[in-house]
Amino acid sequence: RVSWTLADSVPEVEASRVSLQRQGTSSWHFVAGGGGSCGRRLLVDEAKATENRNSCALPTPLRTVEVVDLDTSCAYRATVALGNSQGWGGTSEPSAFTSTVARLPESDIPQT
Repeated sequence: RVSWTLADSVPEVEASRVSLQRQGTSSWHFVAGGGGSCGRRLLVDEAKATENRNSCALPTPLRTVEVVDLDTSCAYRATVALGNSQGWGGTSEPSAFTSTVARLPESDIPQT
């Protein structure tokens, strides 16, 4: 899960773009997929993201995404860029590397 805050800007922030880097590699991958405001996303390779960058734009007010199908034996770090009608800002400083946690299937989540 990656969370961020939206900066105050004029014009207002319209979208965010999140990238993840797997520890031990030099490449960054955009987070994309899963339309709407559901917040569940997949990593895409750079070539696919370059072909269609709009699929990597996460609409405002979305500020948290759950990235699915990550390798749970690896740690990842994230950067975020914010965009508005004037274009995209620079990316944030990378977060610290964080281990992933395997997601429990909904049927395994205890009911309270």
